[in-house]
Amino acid sequence: SNHPKRIDLMNEIRDDWKEHLTAYTSYLAIVSSGSHDDVFDLIAKEETLSPFKIEHPNHNRALFMPMSANNKMLWTEQGISWMEETVARLAPVNENTTIKLVAAFQQVNNLADDLKPRVKQALQKMNDSVDAEQCPSVAGRIKAYLN
Repeated sequence: SNHPKRIDLMNEIRDDWKEHLTAYTSYLAIVSSGSHDDVFDLIAKEETLSPFKIEHPNHNRALFMPMSANNKMLWTEQGISWMEETVARLAPVNENTTIKLVAAFQQVNNLADDLKPRVKQALQKMNDSVDAEQCPSVAGRIKAYLN
């Protein structure tokens, strides 16, 4: 929404819904599916607020997964950088969610010529940052996308 009080309304909803897991995870998904330029700032802010816990599977799935399907925002420089950083941070916490998140890049070889090199670079950075011994499933999936 372009409503002038959009952020105030979102804060109000968070405060109302944060005590209820299902409602709170729905709120997190709304944050991550935003199409405004501030979506990555809003995601980062949510990570710092109570009750968000990155190690909680519902929390990390709800806040991060919608971005993997957010075509308007993911396929930007900021979106690709967000994916690089998030995969590196999330992999040691939750391999399952991370594998699903990085799957957004699985068709890297079929991307447009102007996008493909940047996504390959992002996958390489992810490959370099994910510990293959600690996170074998994520590391293996990233390697498969690079080949």
